[in-house]
Amino acid sequence: MIRLVLLGGLVSLALLYMRHGYGRQIERAPKERDWLKVLRKMANGDQDVIDQLIADEARRDPGGHRQAWARAAVKRWRADLR
Repeated sequence: MIRLVLLGGLVSLALLYMRHGYGRQIERAPKERDWLKVLRKMANGDQDVIDQLIADEARRDPGGHRQAWARAAVKRWRADLR
């Protein structure tokens, strides 16, 4: 009887784990302070590319700030890849 209860509990935990997506290897949205880091990784560290992408976004949104421009550049780059 105890084995059935334990087995049921383990199955329930496994189903909850899978249902809520814990452990999935999908890319989660980075925190605000990480957008430049993400952009640097996508550009393979090429500072000229990073500066150009941020400058392009700054022209589109002159009232923004560097983090917002980096975020927009990452999103635009990912959209272009699709």
